[in-house]
Amino acid sequence: MSTRGSQILTNPHVTIGAQELPVVEDCARSGFLRKQGRIERTIKFLKWRQRYVVLSKGCLYIYNDEYATAPMSSAFLGNYIKCVRQRVPGRMQWIFQLVPATQATLGTSGTSHSLMFCSATEEERKEWMSAIKNELMLAHKFTEEQIAQHKLGCSDEEYIYLEKSVVAERPRALHPARNVPLPREEEEDYHEIANEQMLPDNQIQPSKRNKPTFPAPQPGAQDKGFVRQTSSPATSPLPSPTSPSAVSKTSYEYEGSDRNHIERLLVALPRGTYLVRKSRQDNKEVLSVNIDNSLKEFKIYDKDGQVTVDQTTLFPTLEKLLEYYTQNNLPKHTSSLTKPYRESADYINGM
Repeated sequence: MSTRGSQILTNPHVTIGAQELPVVEDCARSGFLRKQGRIERTIKFLKWRQRYVVLSKGCLYIYNDEYATAPMSSAFLGNYIKCVRQRVPGRMQWIFQLVPATQATLGTSGTSHSLMFCSATEEERKEWMSAIKNELMLAHKFTEEQIAQHKLGCSDEEYIYLEKSVVAERPRALHPARNVPLPREEEEDYHEIANEQMLPDNQIQPSKRNKPTFPAPQPGAQDKGFVRQTSSPATSPLPSPTSPSAVSKTSYEYEGSDRNHIERLLVALPRGTYLVRKSRQDNKEVLSVNIDNSLKEFKIYDKDGQVTVDQTTLFPTLEKLLEYYTQNNLPKHTSSLTKPYRESADYINGM
């Protein structure tokens, strides 16, 4: 296991076929499982759809069938920390769940970012959980010594070892004002935008995305709020707000990169309050926002000299991006930005 760390594929393939994957990469396990999708989470009596699942180099791939030319979704297992049995009311019995770090570390029960599967038999479930456990340790770069240490304290009951978290769980932080646990997500987890390929079964089509419409520009009018790209139809630059409020760099820029400190700061301020920080991983900029008293983060990408948080809507400057999302919903959300943290009355009063 100590040499397998070099085989980790931190960025799963997004266009490889189910038949091609075993040829290109070493596969630990493959086969059919029933998977819970967004529709099945909402309508409980629906039978889960059957998917073709492949484990390879610390990644998990979900295909429509064994002949699909590209995965429906894929995930790097370094973002998950354990696989556990689950009970769901209905006809299905042998269910197991892949739990992300943000969920297990907090001890919450939501499944918004988890993966739920159902096997045909109890023995098959145990085999899948064992294979996933091995890939989890591979993704988390376990050495032989760490594997031996991880097994200590586990009894002869196999599920105790299989369901054990590969990451030590941490206590939840307390809200500085209310003395209640804060919702917290794992360091550098940009689940909202960074993992675009991890869409659910009913994937959002480009035509369904939340894009506001604007009146056609008048002949000869200068559009200063954006740059229009004619060579790339996949991107959709949008104009700045019709009545933009000036956003200064000093009002939103945050010098530190400690996510826990940022979370405590923003959750104590009004909803929609935001800041921009540097990522610890690659020093890129990250937009941090208080959405419904929970910290959400969007990685800011540089694309052809412009900036974007969804790799579709482009802006010439970060200020234009922030101005736009004060009057329009953030990607995949029904909330918008309100004020930079340094302009918040609550923040000013607390200084």
